[in-house]
Amino acid sequence: MIFVNRRIERINFTIRKELGNLITTRLSDPRLAGIISVTRVETARDLANARVFVSILGNDEQKASSITALNQASGLLSHGLNKRVRIRRIPKLQFVVDSNIEEGSAITKLIDQIVEKDQYNNPDKTPIPPKNSQEG
Repeated sequence: MIFVNRRIERINFTIRKELGNLITTRLSDPRLAGIISVTRVETARDLANARVFVSILGNDEQKASSITALNQASGLLSHGLNKRVRIRRIPKLQFVVDSNIEEGSAITKLIDQIVEKDQYNNPDKTPIPPKNSQEG
């Protein structure tokens, strides 16, 4: 059903936006270390549960303490969502670390290492110039 998918997408977008605002304005837990950004939300079709993916700038210990704090504050955040979002049911929130950004960065580093190694092993090969964003 396309209608259900679009509806869930709109709900996910709204919850992501509002949770980002709520986390920065309403939570003052000292366990929330580093910069926290809500990257995406996956809500179940029945609106019972939502997985909230967050990107946390910090080490593993800071990430773990931040996730714990967010999950413990999920009731407060749900209450705040209930005041801001007009849907029949606010889903139960489960916060998880979104590792996509870190994985993308690791892949980029690997590609850079391969290119560097290739240029070192084939010095007579003409290097590919970097793309210039000013060229049209």
